[in-house]
Amino acid sequence: MKTRLDTSLLALHTKVKDQNTTLQELLMKTKKLEVFGARMIGMEEKMLALHNKTENLAAAFQTSILKKLSTINSKIIHPKFKLVGTRYFYIERNVKMMLLTRAAKWEAI
Repeated sequence: MKTRLDTSLLALHTKVKDQNTTLQELLMKTKKLEVFGARMIGMEEKMLALHNKTENLAAAFQTSILKKLSTINSKIIHPKFKLVGTRYFYIERNVKMMLLTRAAKWEAI
């Protein structure tokens, strides 16, 4: 009877030991998953910050380009127009014509 009891206890001890080992392995995996999850959250926050920074830089760049383009567009003037005071006038130097003809041509422009 004692041997049977010893065998039963030994089998029970082995079973508990195996369950304990399995439980420890699961606990280690859980800890690894928690660490991995924390790292993923940290990476996600960093990526979001980089995304926001990139969007801000892109918006600033676009604003800068639009300002430059608007100043360039306002400065492009046909070479035959000359600034006289604060206004631009069309100056034709190659064609000689009478005053009335010039007025008619000016109205056509």
